[in-house]
This record gives sequence, structure tokens and C-alpha cells, in this order.
Amino acid sequence: FSLSAPVLHDFDSVTAQLTAWQVPKAWRYWLRKHQGVTVNGQYRYGNLPVHTGETIQLHLTATDPTAYVHQIHPLDIVYENDQVLVVNKPAGVKPHPNQPGEVDTLMNWVAAYLAPDPAYITHRLDMLTSGLTLIAKDPLTQSLINQQLASKTMARDYVALVSGQIPDTGVID
Repeated sequence: FSLSAPVLHDFDSVTAQLTAWQVPKAWRYWLRKHQGVTVNGQYRYGNLPVHTGETIQLHLTATDPTAYVHQIHPLDIVYENDQVLVVNKPAGVKPHPNQPGEVDTLMNWVAAYLAPDPAYITHRLDMLTSGLTLIAKDPLTQSLINQQLASKTMARDYVALVSGQIPDTGVID
């Protein structure tokens, strides 16, 4: 797969730009080793500068993710672009299969929707929990999202809806 992005301001090196974009070290190494970074269509060494208005392309080869059983099912799509898909997962639906061949999970439905392109899970919600689920469309985006979740530069908020009288303080069991 390939990704392209414009350079928004000058950088001392291609590597500095990739670092600013939070491309993981392992991917930067792979890209350097396989000459997977081009600037305006031409390979450029990592230590050479990039300038405002130039376009960097990343060309990566990655193995396919888990082979989900494709099941056509309506999805509540909240947002979609070239890198991610955000869907509203209903309560009572497992986010992903636990065993090969398992069906009726959100990722089975997403895999069918995105086919023939793969789907990459980035986080999970419990089966009984409803809410937004962020799915990557390529392994680099998945890696970046996972890195942001781990470093807490991406935040998630949870809201619980309850009925009845809830005390101002105390323990809910």
C-alpha cells in the first residue's frame, strides 16, 4: 500500500519529517531499507532535507491482518476517509472474533464493507458496550493509532447512561 502527504514546512531531513508524523521506528527502518520513501516521486535518502510543498510518499508492504469471515451487515458509519473508518458498535456485538471462522462480530462486518481491502482493528469495546470504534485501513495507520493510544496522545472518553436515582457519592456495584 502507499500513502502520500504534503510537507507543511521545511524539515532538516526526511527522517525528521517521518518522526514528526510519529511513524514508528520499525516502519522508518523498513522504509529506509527498502527505499520506500519517495519525495515528489523520486527516492530520497533519510538524511536529506524536505521542503514546504513537496509530497512524501510511503510505499509499504505488509502482511494481511486476521482473515475475518466477510459478512454483509449494515454498519452505522460515523466517519470515513482514506486511512480510517469510525463505526458505532451496537451493544451485544463482539468487536472481533476470538477464533478463526467465528462470525457475527463487528470486524467481520467491517471486513465485508472494506473488501477487497483489509481492516485493521485499533481498539476494542466490550461486547455489552456500544460506542464508536476506530478501524484503520492500513497497517501504518493502525501502528500510529496504537502508538498514540499507548502514549496517551489520543484520548478516549466514556459516558454511561443510567436510569433511576443515583446518589451523589458512593460505590455502584
